[in-house]
Amino acid sequence: MDYWKNKMRIELQNIEFFPAKGGIESYLYNVSRTLLKLGHKPSIFCTKHIPNLLQKENIKGIEVIRHKRFNLPFPFRFFNPIHYAIGLQKYINERVNKVDAFWARHPYYCYATAKVVEKKKPVIFIQATPLPRFLKLNYQRISLANRIYTIGVIPQVYLIEKKALFSCNRIVTLSKSKKKEISDFYKISTNKFSVIPPGVDLERFKLREKDKDFMYKLGIKKNECVILTVGRLVASKNISMLLRAFSKMKIKNTKLIIVGDGFQKIYLQNLAKDLNIEKRVVFTGFIQEVEKFYNIADVFVCPSIYEGFGHVFLEAMASGLPCIGIKSDYPYTIVATEEIIEDGKSGFVVKRNAIEDMAVKLDLLINDRDLRNRMSNLARSICEKRYHWENSVNRLLLLTEEISKKK
Repeated sequence: MDYWKNKMRIELQNIEFFPAKGGIESYLYNVSRTLLKLGHKPSIFCTKHIPNLLQKENIKGIEVIRHKRFNLPFPFRFFNPIHYAIGLQKYINERVNKVDAFWARHPYYCYATAKVVEKKKPVIFIQATPLPRFLKLNYQRISLANRIYTIGVIPQVYLIEKKALFSCNRIVTLSKSKKKEISDFYKISTNKFSVIPPGVDLERFKLREKDKDFMYKLGIKKNECVILTVGRLVASKNISMLLRAFSKMKIKNTKLIIVGDGFQKIYLQNLAKDLNIEKRVVFTGFIQEVEKFYNIADVFVCPSIYEGFGHVFLEAMASGLPCIGIKSDYPYTIVATEEIIEDGKSGFVVKRNAIEDMAVKLDLLINDRDLRNRMSNLARSICEKRYHWENSVNRLLLLTEEISKKK
């Protein structure tokens, strides 16, 4: 099939989609929207994760098909992953003739689809991170009962994801760092991987004038500069390092805005008090319209030490913000910071726990408006050239075409 002359039916798969909110849901939406723009026909296959959701729905031209959830009753719940992966096969078998290619964002779907399709159609696994490792990293924010459950299901998740990786046609990661991590974790050749970074919505995230009324509501004075971070308040995001660096800045006429929520919120609020900076730190909680915050900020910082990619960097850069992130130090710090930020040009990269260095870089950016402007212009330019959603989706389509031609 010539995918450039004929409409291609692409099914994107994940456990959840809208109204669920998250990085993968946003990815599915933006990829589907771009496929529509390019003349293709996307669909999203997911669970009916909220009881009152429609089984079939059209969201801005995107067909959404939801199947029932696969939850076993207690005490058989520990076998949910295997039950899920097997149960999916019936539904996928009903759809296989309606789809030209499958792009899975979850290992259960990739495994089940590859088993049903049997190499007859392209199956691409777009993997964020090794799921067993992600589950372990999130132990702290779940109850004791859920921790016990997680420990019980991790071996099954490992087995299913490993089989998914070996049975799909191609593994796509969003960064080189993730390609290495997944390859090492599952002992699978890097030759099976393609690195295709995501895009960013250049209309939603762009340079705008600062909203003075919005700043006033947040308690930000006209002459104060704003340092911004956006993300979940969990240990891997390393927000405590940013708070400590902020407390050591020589320039005090600044505000730090922390957009996000998570189990570390109270700990971080107490840390701000201990550092005697609580009056200069604003915790907003979870915010959907984050673009408002990018447009009042002067500098963006993401001190995360474990990321699938770091999409917040793209949002900040598209909004014209110089960025500061953490240097990769595999396997202790697994991030794509250096793949996104050009150190000293569009922002700065500092070592993990280099609190003094981060404080120095923050002071430099706040103090030097010309430097901020140069970095701002380059950051936006990088997004326009490298991180347009059409670039990302076209690379996925080309990869799909290559796989199809080999069948």
